Formats: sequence, structure tokens, C-alpha cells
Amino acid sequence: RLMHLLQSPTVKSSDVGEIVAQDLGMTTKILQLVNSAYFGLPNHVSNPTQAVILLGLNIIKTLALSLHVFSQMPKVTIEGFSPQALQRHSLMTASLAKKIAHGLTLNDYLVDCAFTAGMLHALGRLMLATNMPTRYQRVLSQANSMDLPLEDVEQNILGVSHADVSAYLLELWGLPLPVVEAVLYHHAPCERQMADEVYSSPLIAVHIADVLAFEVYPKGGAGRLPTLDPICRANPVIQSRLPQWREAARKLVSFDEDDD
Repeated sequence: RLMHLLQSPTVKSSDVGEIVAQDLGMTTKILQLVNSAYFGLPNHVSNPTQAVILLGLNIIKTLALSLHVFSQMPKVTIEGFSPQALQRHSLMTASLAKKIAHGLTLNDYLVDCAFTAGMLHALGRLMLATNMPTRYQRVLSQANSMDLPLEDVEQNILGVSHADVSAYLLELWGLPLPVVEAVLYHHAPCERQMADEVYSSPLIAVHIADVLAFEVYPKGGAGRLPTLDPICRANPVIQSRLPQWREAARKLVSFDEDDD
């Protein structure tokens, strides 16, 4: 209902707020997140409609969609896999991706796309772990024991990576192309055919955010954690801003630890 409503050109913030408010658990979680350090709003937000007005329709849609997917998945009992850690990593990646996109002077639409892609980039891991737990346990065990990139082991054992699954789902759900591309290539932006354009897309922001989030909070990962793509290491603007983005990541994980 929420996705359908948000596709309407005449949607109102109050309409979205009313739908979110019908789910008490989602309302509570969204307000908790909105009032957290992830968003850094100056004033306390007390209801969903106010949250929509302050953060925008796209960000509230993303939060609601992510919370709904994580809450609807059956309990996963795979050794070394924590949906809670994965959700925390996703939120951290989204918050950092938004900050990085601002720093790279992307327009407001692409900044929102960066947040959305960061929040939803790892849904494929949840889907694979939930729907094929035995085979995904093998993936995690091999990635960890051999210190291999998770996406490479997924490809070898399953024939598909979690980035592929995530991007496919988001395309089915009708999310914008910049979001789908950022999710699909977030491990290796240089693999995108139009590699010279990645600096002006959400992709580069999500890639950097994913790497930095794992640097400061590795609990959500498996196997060899990702590192910066060569096109990031070669870009002087990105290199000059990495220290401040790393500090932002550290502050987010400090907030999480305090919250625990």
C-alpha cells in the first residue's frame, strides 16, 4: 500500500504518515531511528507525518520497506549470520552514503537514491539465508575459512551473488534505476560499463559507505571484508575526504554501542 501510494504524483505527507501509523511496531521503530544519530535532526520527532515532512517521502518509504522486509522474514538459524547485525550495517551504510553523496555534491534526488540503495543493498543476503539456509551456511563457512570475498563464494556455489538478488528485487519493486545500479555494482563500481560516470551517481557513495561501515562494524560481514575500488583510490577528491567520512562512521558505531 505504501509503495503504491508513493508512486502517485499527488501523494501527501499526511497520507503516508497515516499508513505508517497503522503499524504500531513500524511507527515505533521509524520514530526511534529518525530521532537517532543516524539522522541528526535538531528537534525531536513525535509522529510519522512529521517524520515524512522532515526527511522526505523517499527516505520514509525506504525505512518502512526495509523494516517490513526484515520483520517478515522467518527466523534464520545459520551460524555466523545475524539479521540484526545485517540490518544495523544497512542503516549505517545508508546514513554514510547520504553524507558522502552530499559531499560529492550530488543533487537531492541522487542523495535520496544513495540512502535508499545503502539501506537495501544487502537484502539479497537475507533472502538467500532465509530461502536456502543449508547452501548459504556452506557459503558463509567457505568464505570465512578461506578468507574469500563473500560475493565470489556466493557466485561459485549458488551461481548468483547477494548483490544480484538485491538488485533484481528492487527492480521488481519498481525502485529507480540509480538505486538498482548502485546496489548491483556496490562491490566493484569499476565493473559498471560507464565507469567514467560513477562519480556523479549514488553508486560511488554506496560503495564507499559499505566499505567504511564494515571497517568500523565488521559484525555484519562474512569472509574477506570489502576494500575501496581502484577508481576510488585513484580519485584525489575522494582520498582527501576519506578521513572525515571515516570519522563519521566511527561516530555512528559509537552511537550504536551506547544504544546497546
